[in-house]
Amino acid sequence: MLGREGGASSIMFDFVRTDTDFLAAALSDATLPVLAACREARLPLVEGAKADDLADGIRQLIQVITRADADSAHGERLSGGDISDIGEYGAGLLQLLMRCAGQLDLPDARHAIGRTLVPLSLWVARNGGTLSVLDPLVDALAELANQCSDVLALSRLAEVFGELVDAVAPTLCADLDQGNPGRPWRVLHLNYGIVATRSHEPQLMAAAFDRLIHYFPDDAAGFFAEGMRQMDALDYPVHVRAVMEQYHKRFSEQRVH
Repeated sequence: MLGREGGASSIMFDFVRTDTDFLAAALSDATLPVLAACREARLPLVEGAKADDLADGIRQLIQVITRADADSAHGERLSGGDISDIGEYGAGLLQLLMRCAGQLDLPDARHAIGRTLVPLSLWVARNGGTLSVLDPLVDALAELANQCSDVLALSRLAEVFGELVDAVAPTLCADLDQGNPGRPWRVLHLNYGIVATRSHEPQLMAAAFDRLIHYFPDDAAGFFAEGMRQMDALDYPVHVRAVMEQYHKRFSEQRVH
């Protein structure tokens, strides 16, 4: 899970954008260094990946998104299922590129590719699709949050968390793998609660906390207890403390009764 407070740098607000021009530029810029390194590499790449195939895949992804947005502007929207398929294809392709970047020892490129999963996933969510690839998305969101200490940026990011949580595929919401505490669906909610708290926005905190209680009631008591400890350790404002105290008291009483 992400840290309780971020670093000094501010989150890159562009990563909440989903317009076609931005997505195309972000995908191209993030993947270009890895594609160039793939072409120069003399060793076998993961899963038999080939630079030209990966480049074609990125171009096709951009073309499909561009066409979908153009059609939508003229009232011809793709079905939610089609949008979900585009998102799943794109996430799979970006994951493969991330593994290639790791193999080629390109950590900066790997992180850059991972971050593009945020606007891509938002595009899916905002166009009526569902998200079925969570692991790298959760990592990318945590990385962005850990880079940020600005409350306005954290507020924007908390809103993004809410959009993405609501777009997760029902099969993942069922949370069948309950034996794994590090499962992405659970970590996503815990990090959502942390980011919302760090935003200092009571409305965003309530939205995150209510989802946590709904999906992970067994984790809620511990989350709010730790939250109260953080109120003292990090000297949170009074209005933030009031929300945390409200949830901590209410949920503790519910657990007792």
